[in-house]
Amino acid sequence: LNKGSNMATNTKMNDAINAVLDKATSQASTSSPEDLVYLGKALEAVGSSSALNFLTQVGEDQATAIETNGNSAVSNVQAEKSSAITTIQAQTSQFGKFSHLMNNKFNGGSGGSYRSSFVINTEGVAMGWGCDNSNHQANGQGLGNHSGVHPLSFYSTDGTTEPSKFIQIESSGYNGMALDDNGHVWTWGYNGHGQIGVGHTSCYEHGHFVSALNGVNIVQIAQGKGFSNSQAVTNLALSDTGDVYSWGYNGHGQCGRNGTTTNSTVYTPAKITSTIDSPTIVKIYACNGADAGHMGCIDNNGKAYIWGYNGYGNCGSGNTGDQTTPLMVNGRGAVPLSANIKHMILKGHNHNFSHVIASDGKMYSCGYNGHGQLNNGNTSQQNNWVANNWFNGSNDDRRVKISNGSDGFYGEDIGSYTWVCQNNSQSSTHALSKSNKLYGWGNNDSGNLGNGNGTDTNSGQPYHCFTGDVWYIAKGGFDGHSYSLLLTKDGNLYTTGYDGNYVTLTHSGRGDPTSFVKPDLPAGVQGNIKNLCCSGTTSESVGNVILENGTLYCWGYGGEMAQGTDRDETIGSMHHPTFS
Repeated sequence: LNKGSNMATNTKMNDAINAVLDKATSQASTSSPEDLVYLGKALEAVGSSSALNFLTQVGEDQATAIETNGNSAVSNVQAEKSSAITTIQAQTSQFGKFSHLMNNKFNGGSGGSYRSSFVINTEGVAMGWGCDNSNHQANGQGLGNHSGVHPLSFYSTDGTTEPSKFIQIESSGYNGMALDDNGHVWTWGYNGHGQIGVGHTSCYEHGHFVSALNGVNIVQIAQGKGFSNSQAVTNLALSDTGDVYSWGYNGHGQCGRNGTTTNSTVYTPAKITSTIDSPTIVKIYACNGADAGHMGCIDNNGKAYIWGYNGYGNCGSGNTGDQTTPLMVNGRGAVPLSANIKHMILKGHNHNFSHVIASDGKMYSCGYNGHGQLNNGNTSQQNNWVANNWFNGSNDDRRVKISNGSDGFYGEDIGSYTWVCQNNSQSSTHALSKSNKLYGWGNNDSGNLGNGNGTDTNSGQPYHCFTGDVWYIAKGGFDGHSYSLLLTKDGNLYTTGYDGNYVTLTHSGRGDPTSFVKPDLPAGVQGNIKNLCCSGTTSESVGNVILENGTLYCWGYGGEMAQGTDRDETIGSMHHPTFS
């Protein structure tokens, strides 16, 4: 274990502390009692804001003094060892071990948050850092970018309910949303369209309990991922009885229950009932962007429904009028009425389109098709659902991989992770086949498809991009700054596409990588990554990962404290955030 003199040479204090904690945890059972005594005493001086004290108070003098007592009775040394281990565990918790990053599932890959990141630690505490426009950081301290990871501050609108352990967290633009294990929903940030769900449009400095859902056991939430700093966000919540609730922005009927009007009716959550035949919905999807998003859900019989913005025929209704109530997908266009729909992919912002995937691995699509996103043999907009030419179910290479939901990234079907890039006026899709081959098609700006073909656009025919047990892809950027971060099931990271602000971690100096490459990462990271997400806007993208042991790393664009440190600058390598 490192002694004081070695620690004193490390100017990156938080990295040093985390390194000691990780080493102490992994070696506690085999280290000598004297080393553990030293370490335990050293860590007693370390607090969330005492990095400087750690350097000044713990050094060679203290280490030497402890080692001088190495001849103490065995029983005393063992007692000190036990105390030191307790201290190590407490400090490890204090500095932060994490279980969840802000949720990407069902929303096209991009975290969507505007220069902010949110996480849940192993104790179920919701935390965040970065940009605080419109009280996005929920820190109770007014506006001001937050330089370190901090617990979010919550306020109970009914005066009695308190947050329990959080199990899901979402972020979009200047809005946040979280679900605790008591089935309660909490929201924070911008409220100009009633996204907070408390019946009005005033913003607050704290997260708020959505009391209108009190008594309803919510099991899943979905927040439309806004384009850049778009504040037009729609929220969905799914109850354990299969009911869908909506609230927030409704300019194109995204709430599915109030025409296209955003007023007091949609400032409070209410159940969507119109045209949904099944009482048991099992998945919900929310897609926003530039005030033009659409929503969806799937029931327990494989029937899918879609509603909201339809300017590109992306609801598959046969026209381009907004769909203000849920429309069943099954039986429309090329989708068989008997199809067992397992997953839905919704692309918003500009040039919207939609995909659905059936249990037989076939894909159906509708909407904008200017870059061949629908893979139906042309680049014309489709107002009705058409069959995907490649994923036609004829063999394992041509079936989207579907699992039973037991081993998905968030405990969902592997089919839930068909990924679509949320870039502006352009878009690309990746899908994993049953044969474990990753295919990509659509727009390829900056080489985000990873097919090795540079920036070739209009890739209507899927390219084989990667072979392996893909676990998840986070896709980010737009306006010519698109990239993809790929995580394999064995915990390894591969990247391709735009490398501005070093978001792909390649540092090649030869331009953006156009094939998936495995970047050099800090020791112990590759092979141990558990969760992955990206956030940001245009070229200002941020990457976050959590390792199997709960360690959090960040990298990329650093403006507005987006890197979780006290430095308002880009950091081109993985690093630990600070804590405040």
